[in-house]
Amino acid sequence: MHIDKMLNRRSCENLDMLFAMPYFKGRMKKLKKDFDVKAVRRKLGLSRVQLAAKLGSSYESIGRWERGDASISMPYRRLIERIRDEA
Repeated sequence: MHIDKMLNRRSCENLDMLFAMPYFKGRMKKLKKDFDVKAVRRKLGLSRVQLAAKLGSSYESIGRWERGDASISMPYRRLIERIRDEA
């Protein structure tokens, strides 16, 4: 959609979000790079199913975190860090 049409149709609040999106996308990429679930899982010698069982999550979620399709929530990140530190 052309920006002029957006200016005519959208409120200022929506415009603020439009211009903030590149910042958040870049921030999410940085957060994903900060914590590598796949590397931790491999270091522990666990399969996705085994890690999911330890976390009480699904193996599909583990795959999404590893591929970067979804961001890992802080509680799950802390649990993985705790499992890593205990090993």
